[in-house]
Parts: sequence; structure tokens; C-alpha cells
Amino acid sequence: MLPVAVQSAVESHLSLREGRTIIVTRIQAVTGGNISRAYQVVTPVGSYFLKYKERLDESPIRFEIEARGLDLLQLANGFRIPKVLAASDQKAASFLLLEFLEKGPLHPRSWFESGQALARQHRITQKKFGLDHDNFIGSLPQSNANHATWADFFVEERILPQLQMARDKQALTYDVVRKTERFCQVVPELFPQEQPALLHGDLWSGNFFVSLLGPAVFDPAVYFGHREMDIAMTNLFGGFGADFYTGYEENFPLEKNWKARQPFAQVYPLLVHTNLFGGGYVRDLLQIVKAFA
Repeated sequence: MLPVAVQSAVESHLSLREGRTIIVTRIQAVTGGNISRAYQVVTPVGSYFLKYKERLDESPIRFEIEARGLDLLQLANGFRIPKVLAASDQKAASFLLLEFLEKGPLHPRSWFESGQALARQHRITQKKFGLDHDNFIGSLPQSNANHATWADFFVEERILPQLQMARDKQALTYDVVRKTERFCQVVPELFPQEQPALLHGDLWSGNFFVSLLGPAVFDPAVYFGHREMDIAMTNLFGGFGADFYTGYEENFPLEKNWKARQPFAQVYPLLVHTNLFGGGYVRDLLQIVKAFA
């Protein structure tokens, strides 16, 4: 069941939107993340997707920040993005209310169309790498201070903060820390120069599905970065079909040898997962940075 304060706030937002009193008639739990509770909320005027924080002190996640990320992705004309209907970070009722997208079948062209959708999104650019506000990846803060070069942004705003966090937790050995620091020194040599691209930022298979309206994504960690970051993330945990990359390259070809560079882009999400979960992610990280003595 929803807390009374959350249900009341949702009904108030919907009533204001519709210009008449709207009452929630049914609530159905759906698959969500490990941070928030997730529900399908049914009303006489339609169904909605709702996330709310059951324990407000356990996570710094702000739904208003997540809503800004979803709104930004809406502008890209890429994936189908659930529309934001309301977002609140008030202690009494912290929630995110979205359009409910029905899951659809995976048809023969789904992966190809999904790759093309990401390519269209990546064509949205700005002058510098970063964003006009900070956000989160999972439950961890993500700094998006602007930098003129990808190497500076990647090292200063992505690798070093996560590396410091892992060091503080004693999650990494001295050897892994030293090799990762050495990796940072050679980052300018590893990635081809490109314009900043609008990234989803956490594009693994769990944040993607095919809706009745087309390929859809959610739970973003958006920023303007090197587009190979999103590509590498799709390959880190599997789940994306080969036609995804065919569709992408037909619309926005990647620089040669992009497959060989994927491990370098995966250092950041592996550090994030090390800080969140530890375990085998440390071994995966070492496999990448061990060449940087």
C-alpha cells in the first residue's frame, strides 16, 4: 500500500492536471530498482508509473533531478521516454509520477530501431562536456562540472571521485589504485576527439525495454559526454542484440576500433559498481587497468 501522504499528493497533482477530482482506484506493485518502491497507479483517466522512497534517510536520490534528466532526453527524439507528470522531494511525500508505458513484443527490427534511437539522441550536443547540474548514478552522486575536453571531464568528474570513494572504503588494493591513477594519465591518448553527446549515462539492459510505442529507456544519469560511454555500457552487462549496433552505425558511425576501446569506457561504471556492490567488479576493473603499470 502507498503511504497516505503519497497517495494524497498523487491525487492532488492529477486532479489539478485534469481540472477535476481524480481518485486512485487501484495500485499494483511492479518491478523497480533497489532504491525506490515502484507501482502502477490506476485511475479513471488512465494508468501511471509511480516511484516513491519508503525510507527517506537511506538515499540522497532526488526525484526532481531524475525528472530533469527524463525531460532532457525527451528533447532528443530518440528513445521513447516516459513523460514526467509530477516530481516531489518533500519529506512527507517524496515521489516521481510518470506516464505508464505498456511493454510490447520484441519484433525483428526492435534492436535495429533501438540503435537508431540512441544515435539520434547522441547527435544532441553542446559546447562543453558536462551538464548544468549534478545528478546521480544509482545512489551515488555524479558531478557534471563542465570541461572543454573529454579527457579532463572523464578523469576529474568520473574516475577520480569514484576512485577516492573506493579508496576511502578500502575497496581496492594499493596496486589497483596505482594502476587506475596511471590509466588516468593516458586517457587523452585513448579516446578519439568528438563533440559532446547527450548520454543516457546508465544504459544497461535493466534500464531499457520495448514499449508498445517503441524502444524506451528510463532511470537516466544524463550528461554530455563521449558517446562511446553509452555504447560500452550496453556491452558491460549484456542484453543488447547485434542489430542494435548495426542500427546505430547506420545513423551515426563510430570511430574505428571502438570495440577495442570499450574497456576504457567501462572503467567508470565498474568503479561505480565497486563502490555500490564490491565483489567481482574489482576483478573486472583490474583486468582493464592492469596494463597501466
